[in-house]
Amino acid sequence: MKIRAFTLSEVLITLGVIGVVAAMTLPTLIQNYQEQEYVNKLKKAISAIEQAKIKSMYEDNIDFSIFPLDGLYNRESHEKFANYFKRNMTVIMDCSIPENSNAYCFKKGGDNRVYKIDRKTLATWLPENSYRGFITTDGVSYFFYSGTKYMYIDVNSPLNGPNALGYDVFAFKYDNKGNLLPLIDSDSLDECKTEGYSCSKWVLMYGNQAYRRCPSKVEYLKKTKC
Repeated sequence: MKIRAFTLSEVLITLGVIGVVAAMTLPTLIQNYQEQEYVNKLKKAISAIEQAKIKSMYEDNIDFSIFPLDGLYNRESHEKFANYFKRNMTVIMDCSIPENSNAYCFKKGGDNRVYKIDRKTLATWLPENSYRGFITTDGVSYFFYSGTKYMYIDVNSPLNGPNALGYDVFAFKYDNKGNLLPLIDSDSLDECKTEGYSCSKWVLMYGNQAYRRCPSKVEYLKKTKC
């Protein structure tokens, strides 16, 4: 009985085709995986910070209205605001020890900056200068500014890139009742696509980052996936 086997040229052609297909699809698969990882980490971070807030509000009768929206820097006020959450979270690194510089949450000699969604333009928020931050055991960092009740979450800590809004960094604010809100609550994606401060709303609503993968194809309440 004659058994037909593949020739060497047929095997090489098959491997070549597989290689081409892999080269075309692998980057997309990696991007989708990374995106979903950012989304899932943000959802877990929101759950953790909200549980810490609720516990502190119950135990310490916290009043968010005592922090004025004057935008001014005040270290004592920052400490108090951040400690509302910190005391009920498992913190692995306090960014302001021994001084309030946040330098301890960044690589020495590294890029300590946060970028807009284009990953090229510096965002106006610089956590190493004024925000009060800490990193929890799951690698998520939280930075607070009491003068505006702002909070930024970096889902993989400033120690890892890209440190860009709408990618791994998300912006929020608290109202006088302690409700967590997107920093910019907009039903348009224009700001998210160019700046990135409002992208947190989209991620929590739709569970993806389609605004950066196919920005021209998605819109609130219409098409929400690529």
